[in-house]
Amino acid sequence: EMAFLANINATAYTAPSFDTWINKQDFEPWYVWFKRYLQYVQWEDGTAGKPFVLKAPHHLGFMPLVFKYFPGAVVVHTHRDPSTAVASFASLAQAARAANQYSADKHQTGRYILDYMAMRLRVYTADRATVGHEDQFIDLSYKKVVTEAVNIVERVYEKAGVPFTEETVKAVKAWEAEFEQHKHGGHSYSLEEFGLTQAEADEAFKPYMQRFAEFV
Repeated sequence: EMAFLANINATAYTAPSFDTWINKQDFEPWYVWFKRYLQYVQWEDGTAGKPFVLKAPHHLGFMPLVFKYFPGAVVVHTHRDPSTAVASFASLAQAARAANQYSADKHQTGRYILDYMAMRLRVYTADRATVGHEDQFIDLSYKKVVTEAVNIVERVYEKAGVPFTEETVKAVKAWEAEFEQHKHGGHSYSLEEFGLTQAEADEAFKPYMQRFAEFV
């Protein structure tokens, strides 16, 4: 966002011209800047040598650049049924657009989210076959993250080479107790609400599902 190279500008607003523009940009200069930015943060707060934990689905389309500038990165990929993820993301985007604009068309929002996610996952799936570093990926099921959090966190810690202690277990359980899923009520959404069909979602995510179905 700070470099104006974030899809959030085309997600939270109906901005097709910006979307066209950003998809033509070279993101390598951004990764150069991003690495320097993180180095500055570590220098400024005295945490040099400590690992960062970064949650950023944006990186899905740029795995070669991730490993070029962060060769020691451990990539934790939580897989979820893409049809459900599209409907959920479209619901979030629609809420943002409705708040930021005079009007927001649900079908237009749904189409944008489907196309955006399908494009990113196509690139990511192709990159996984060629980028190498396979031992630095850990593929997880979203369902198991919800139901087996302690075991999942332990696997991530092991992959990252971070000690997994009893204090960590307590912290995970405390977080789960405080932030229980649906604690403040459920959130319902569907593809049809956004003018999409299951058939077109299945077609859009076919390469991804062929590669990662076991985790979905």
